[in-house]
Amino acid sequence: MHGWIDEIAPLLEMLVAVITERPITGRFAMLYLVDSRPSMQRANMIDAGEGPGPTFAKIAERFKPEAIYGNPSAREILMVVNLDTPLQMAELMYALTWFTGGEPTFTPLMNPVIYGQAIENAKRLVAPISQQDG
Repeated sequence: MHGWIDEIAPLLEMLVAVITERPITGRFAMLYLVDSRPSMQRANMIDAGEGPGPTFAKIAERFKPEAIYGNPSAREILMVVNLDTPLQMAELMYALTWFTGGEPTFTPLMNPVIYGQAIENAKRLVAPISQQDG
């Protein structure tokens, strides 16, 4: 038993599923923060044309991000996306790279509820160093 975190984990997952209208799968989603910045030349070309809206609408339709934001101080878009497979990640990477002329970054995001189990599993491998062991 991993304590109270394990006890509430199914409730938290159900709450997240209800809020995000995602199916309850019995496992946590693999979420990524995707950061995409176009090169200056490519951004100018996009802006001179129809703008980024139509392409990002297609990307949003395909990947259904949980959140999508623009950075008002730069030509940058940030998305929180559930990518279950490397194929999905590669597809999104290619689409964003070809559109923006820059390579996106993918930062894994984890529900904090998982930390309890991760810490306990890691302790089976290596004991954490105490401040006294310093």
